[in-house]
Amino acid sequence: MTQGRAEPAIDLILWDVQDEHLAEAEFYFSQWNAALDSGSWTLPELALGTEKRFLAHVDGIVIGGAPVVERVLQPLLSEPDGNSFERLVTACVALCQSGRLDLVTGALESEHAVLSGAAEHALVLTGPDGLDSWLESHLARTNATEVRSTLLRISAQRHLRRQSLLAELQSENPAKVAAAARAAEHADANLHLAALEELLSHADHEVRNAALRSALVHGSGYTLQVCLQRARQTATCDAFAMLAVALFCQPGDHQALVEHLQLETHREAAIFALGYSGQVAMIPRLLEVVADGDERARKLAGEAISTLGGIEIEEAEATTDEQSLVPLEEDDLDVDLVSDAVDGLPLPNLQALQTWCQTRQGELDLKHRVIAGERWDLSLACAFLERAPMRRRPPVSLWLAVTSRGRAQVDPRALTVTQAKQITVCRNLDLRSLRALSR
Repeated sequence: MTQGRAEPAIDLILWDVQDEHLAEAEFYFSQWNAALDSGSWTLPELALGTEKRFLAHVDGIVIGGAPVVERVLQPLLSEPDGNSFERLVTACVALCQSGRLDLVTGALESEHAVLSGAAEHALVLTGPDGLDSWLESHLARTNATEVRSTLLRISAQRHLRRQSLLAELQSENPAKVAAAARAAEHADANLHLAALEELLSHADHEVRNAALRSALVHGSGYTLQVCLQRARQTATCDAFAMLAVALFCQPGDHQALVEHLQLETHREAAIFALGYSGQVAMIPRLLEVVADGDERARKLAGEAISTLGGIEIEEAEATTDEQSLVPLEEDDLDVDLVSDAVDGLPLPNLQALQTWCQTRQGELDLKHRVIAGERWDLSLACAFLERAPMRRRPPVSLWLAVTSRGRAQVDPRALTVTQAKQITVCRNLDLRSLRALSR
């Protein structure tokens, strides 16, 4: 039970209210999770909106004390079948807030994959008292592959320093290797960098990306060269490599991304990456996509121009064809209506963008990298994380981690209160600690 709260009498608990708190918390967590990829929600809006409501309902559960733990929360963990991931996360968060870390850490070893994943997610989100010391003690004595992989993932997401991970990096289990490669971002570069660079050619996609990120954070110029090679490939589309090229390579290297604008399999990843190239010269190329691309490409290109230049995207008026769309007939109700974050982006008004380019583009800095229309530096990166739409923030978080050699860490999928604290720490870093990678 949370300290400072008296246990309520069991006969005073309104169980239907507790059920409502659980259902509402589940709903708002689902909304919060979806908003992390939103093209419109910002960090302050998320803090005052769905996250505030989610935490308020969790608090309503926690107030019920031990009786609610025993009658409502524990049964969810004991019999997880039929419960959604969101409901199980909500229950685990409430248990963490209630001081029952033991129940949540026990769920990590459940054979029920949804429950163990929910427990892991809740522990990363809430970081309850005692978690870090519990992680250290269990990592010291746990050899089971799946459990150890889980503990390493949590350790990495909590930015905990690790000692030697060489044994895990040489494992035959891809999940264990990927977890160790991610955790190696927070370990001694001199000890781990060579092993990470060897993993760049690993057969498993998750292992490669984890090793790429950690090696970049450790300042590996060789890894940046690998990213450039992969970004140039036409047989396969490597979105992470393209983003790394945009963020850390020289302007001349960005031509590889421009060439992919003509390749359907690579176009969307290339457009998104170009938004973080920092090069004003890319705006006319992106404007061409707004003029001639398909709807998704136009939306992404408008977003990329906004990321580069700072312009607010003005929604295009619906075309005659769009206005004349008929409602779904009853027989059409089985159509897949699930849309992704790109579908939710505004369709940019071409004329408004062209007018902006004619009047404002000449005012942008041509000598330095820019983001949101201003010179890209530590201060601006922190401001961008505070005010930009949620889906635009992860690349800037990556830029901070890499250029600061891991000292500036902002988790774009953490609770907003956690992110606000992390941004404050980043702001107080010495600007001279930011360094470009060299190939």
